[in-house]
Amino acid sequence: MPGWTKCAALIISCLAVACSGSVEDAQTDGDTAEMRGLRPQQAWTTLGPEQFGGAGAVKDLGDRYLEAYLRFFPSRATASGFYDHDGQLEDFSAERLESWFSHASAVLSELPSAASSDCEGQDETLACKSSQVDAELLRREIELHLLDWQERNAPRQKPTLWTGVASSSTVYFLVRADRPLEQRVGFVIDRLRLIPGLMAQATETLALGDPAAMSALDCGFAAGQARSLAGFYRERLIDAAALPQDQHLELLKDLETAGTAAAQALDGFAEFAAGLEGKATGSPVLGADLYARRFALYTGLSATPAEVLASAEEALEQQLDEADRHAMAIWKSHFDQEPPTDRRERVRALFLALGDDRAASVEEFVVDYRTLVENAEAFVKEHDIVSTPDPLTLITDRSPAFFSGAAVGGVYSAGPYSPESDTLLFLPTPPPSFDADQQASFFRDFNHHFNVMITPHELMPGHYLQLKWAAQHPSKIRAMFGDSVTIEGWGTYAERLMLDLGWGDELAYAAHLKKRLENTARTIVDIRVHTLGMEQDEVERFVVEEALQEEQFARNMRRRTLTTAPQLVTYFLGSREIERAYDEFLTERGMNLEDGVSRSDVDLATVREFTDGVMVMGPVPLAWWRDLLGAGS
Repeated sequence: MPGWTKCAALIISCLAVACSGSVEDAQTDGDTAEMRGLRPQQAWTTLGPEQFGGAGAVKDLGDRYLEAYLRFFPSRATASGFYDHDGQLEDFSAERLESWFSHASAVLSELPSAASSDCEGQDETLACKSSQVDAELLRREIELHLLDWQERNAPRQKPTLWTGVASSSTVYFLVRADRPLEQRVGFVIDRLRLIPGLMAQATETLALGDPAAMSALDCGFAAGQARSLAGFYRERLIDAAALPQDQHLELLKDLETAGTAAAQALDGFAEFAAGLEGKATGSPVLGADLYARRFALYTGLSATPAEVLASAEEALEQQLDEADRHAMAIWKSHFDQEPPTDRRERVRALFLALGDDRAASVEEFVVDYRTLVENAEAFVKEHDIVSTPDPLTLITDRSPAFFSGAAVGGVYSAGPYSPESDTLLFLPTPPPSFDADQQASFFRDFNHHFNVMITPHELMPGHYLQLKWAAQHPSKIRAMFGDSVTIEGWGTYAERLMLDLGWGDELAYAAHLKKRLENTARTIVDIRVHTLGMEQDEVERFVVEEALQEEQFARNMRRRTLTTAPQLVTYFLGSREIERAYDEFLTERGMNLEDGVSRSDVDLATVREFTDGVMVMGPVPLAWWRDLLGAGS
């Protein structure tokens, strides 16, 4: 709950009011190159939503695709705030799949002419560029979907596709309190009653699959997901619903009955998936060719995986040098002994020291986060770093008790079809089964300095704010299928921006440097695993010894790479490209960082010009920023 490129002067050169004239005068004169300073809602209103993908042939085609998309994926519709299909569940029958593929292919074939139509006679306008941006996002979304679902036949080969639907089918009804509880529980019951049919369909479809194309890892994951979800529906569902028993006895009986039936179906599917695990002989490693195809569609970048790998390997060494310089600069303030002679040992000692300042209990941990959220919002507003939609619609709390497993948390953002809904930040917490040592280890990882650093990334001015503005954007295509590289890059940019402007202390900055190394290591591992055959022992050694991350993190990285590729590359790529964009933007404003100008010296009006420009455009592909910078000028 899920990238942009060159420079944010981008919109700014198209957007705001000339110093000496009214909005009408500026537009009449076509003097958009001097229009600067408009905030998101102001920009969409002043220039008109049609300038940002809110009108035209691509918009109409996107609406047609989204109407069918939300009908085909009812669970995703609920997550996006579109509630017309809440009583339904996904149907992946062969007939429905064929109809869906036909529709998606038809939309894909019409995209070029739609984009051409929107730009006829106005190639250099903002409206034309916006249409082309949305056409690219829609094209990538459809091509990636057809690659995985049609060409690779995921419904027949990937059991986690089915358990993923079952897992997401009811969660938003239970956690998003934007409608009456009784109504939401009613929809939970509706979908629970459909889960046995979904699991029967999954069993029938996967039985037609080829074990040589199935991954034992994926089958095992699916079996574990199904068992866990069955346990939830059987044991914790009533508590999750939180309905007063004396007032809703009949509804609770229906909920219990539906939950028990769903749990039985999931148990049966878990057994089936475990049987597939024993037969599956396919590899979860994509291989160089398939990885390159998914990489290009997922990132939208022209660079090859090999080129990105080389740049990430170079960046890792530079980041280690930066972390070492920081360690040496603050060493005497935090250590009694002399620093080690080895660079990596100095940096490792600095990173280990971060965990000394940590919560002692879940209660203290939650208080720390809530305080940081309040302080981050106040800091952003006091410095006017970026426009903030008011009021803050963010709820911060521990993961609900009905979530199972250790460290389960997440951000449930408002969707584009319900943009005013609350965003829910559920904090990961150690389960009650953890002993004192395990709890201490958990809070060492989620230490105070990490929390200080990650709050701007996840919330203010990071993903919460970014996705809140995106949910209100005139373009539904952009809001639904935003560029992943830009989205993750913005989070890391938000960390650095806040730290440069005085948020946090020198140890919070050390936590940021550690996170940058983590992001770069993720990229290196993702590409090496899928294109060079990097094995588990190699991953663990590299992540611990060269990237200086924890052993538990290292043990889990290859498994995540095998199940999400190439998502892990977006953190490094996004932060690299947005930092380049910001540096170019500052250079164009006469602040050349190579001449000794520090980011912390940038005046706040210039900062906001950049950040508001990013919010106005929404999560567009990085490669379009330079084109958009000149649009309308």
